[in-house]
Amino acid sequence: MKKISSKIFIKALLPVVSAIVLFAGIAYAVWTEPTSVPPGKNVDAPINVGPITQTKNGGDICVNISGNTKCLSALTGGLEPVVLDAESWQGWTGSGACASVGKTCDKVISYNYIYVDTACPSGTHCMHVCAAWYATGLPGVTQGADHDNIHDCNAYLGWQMTYLHPGIVQCMAYFSAICK
Repeated sequence: MKKISSKIFIKALLPVVSAIVLFAGIAYAVWTEPTSVPPGKNVDAPINVGPITQTKNGGDICVNISGNTKCLSALTGGLEPVVLDAESWQGWTGSGACASVGKTCDKVISYNYIYVDTACPSGTHCMHVCAAWYATGLPGVTQGADHDNIHDCNAYLGWQMTYLHPGIVQCMAYFSAICK
């Protein structure tokens, strides 16, 4: 009886031991040491140990924790600009609105609209008139063009309106801040 149970034990243990030896051999064979020393005062791998400042050449370094990825490029301005164009920013300057969300104002842009265009030869003509007014009649304008004027960060956000000719041409523009 003892002889039979030892044979069963050996037959059951043999595949387990063989699998362990096989997996250990494959893991050891796949791993290879670095072929050269780390560059310029860097410590040996892994890169996250040691008291010396280390530099990684090449792509970005990112950390992904539970699907929330954060990259080092974000520290150097790799983020997309934020556009503040909600009605709640009405009356704020571009600088003030951007600072309130922890950003710096890059510029304020405006989109021009015609509210009343009675007696205008064409909508395009009235749009040129409105664009010209916003390019010269408002403080902080640095560049003007139809539908899109660029202003400095002291321009006020939200809706701005003027009558160029009472009851004939009413120009409106919506001002948004671009924050970085």
